[in-house]
Amino acid sequence: MVTPGKRVALRALEPEDADVVYTWFQEDYFRDMFGYRYPVGRGGWRDWIERHGKPSYHDATFMLYSPEDGAALGLGALRNPGSEDRSAEVSLALGDISNRGLGLGREAALLMAEFGFHVMGLRRIYAWVLAQNLPAAAACQAAGAVQEGIARKARLINGTPVDAVLYGVLAEEFAERMRVLHRQSDTSQV
Repeated sequence: MVTPGKRVALRALEPEDADVVYTWFQEDYFRDMFGYRYPVGRGGWRDWIERHGKPSYHDATFMLYSPEDGAALGLGALRNPGSEDRSAEVSLALGDISNRGLGLGREAALLMAEFGFHVMGLRRIYAWVLAQNLPAAAACQAAGAVQEGIARKARLINGTPVDAVLYGVLAEEFAERMRVLHRQSDTSQV
């Protein structure tokens, strides 16, 4: 299993998470980042959690939470893994606005990549990031991902066409990124 980070860990979704997920999706920004255009009620989120609350190779959806106090922080998923290609799309978002801008997304990205490469045996993880979502781009880069392309005006957000940027990281690139981070951590403790 994946070792929890200092401030972020992964767990399966629980039925009682429906209320917090419902609350997060009331915020336009959060909903837009996940691509949800239409409102979903609490019952809809309970059904969604029932479908996604049993992580497996084909649907690795997690609650991001604080290992310190157990508080729910956001959602993370590795979606549509191709068993032949061993490639999956990652998505993650921090729910409460007070948790954004603290580096938690970067830590979550590292955990999701570690899970994908070490537990699921993926060889590539990619993410589509809206061009204006600079924190998500930084989280991808923190995990060693590089920009692979741009889908011009691919999404319509509040009536405005926006570009979607494709980021990708290979297993060997992630392994090298982790070696660099460990070396930096070792030298900062001296």
